[in-house]
Amino acid sequence: MRRPERRRRSKVLASGTFNGEINLWDIDKQKEIASFSNERRSVYGLALSADRKKPLSSCGADVILKDTVKGMPLGRFMGNKGSASRVAFAPDEKLVVAQAIQFMVWDARTFEHLPAFDHSPVFSLAITPDSKNLLSCDAKGNIKLYEMPRR
Repeated sequence: MRRPERRRRSKVLASGTFNGEINLWDIDKQKEIASFSNERRSVYGLALSADRKKPLSSCGADVILKDTVKGMPLGRFMGNKGSASRVAFAPDEKLVVAQAIQFMVWDARTFEHLPAFDHSPVFSLAITPDSKNLLSCDAKGNIKLYEMPRR
């Protein structure tokens, strides 16, 4: 008996431009698969959901969740203090984080603002695979661990 071939998920890369464009790329085929406007505003931070269907972008104080099929905003995460630069999805897609004056945290489904926490300037951030902690790294390579709010 022959087993059905397992369909391999393609690898997708999201890129943003200062000209206000978000592009999605199929890495294996080295081909652009989607392109849409970031409301004509520069993309400063960009993350892609685990299902690769929702890019999260920051431009100024705005943090916007988009639908890759329609290229339209699904919603905005409000309450950000200052300009947001880096953004991240929790691997379970329940939380969204943006770095501004504080780390801002929202419920990814309801857009509800959750408790924020202070940080020093960072150059990168990542959420642990279990979605329980946020890691940040500063210019000197110092890594800090923060506990994420529970949902």
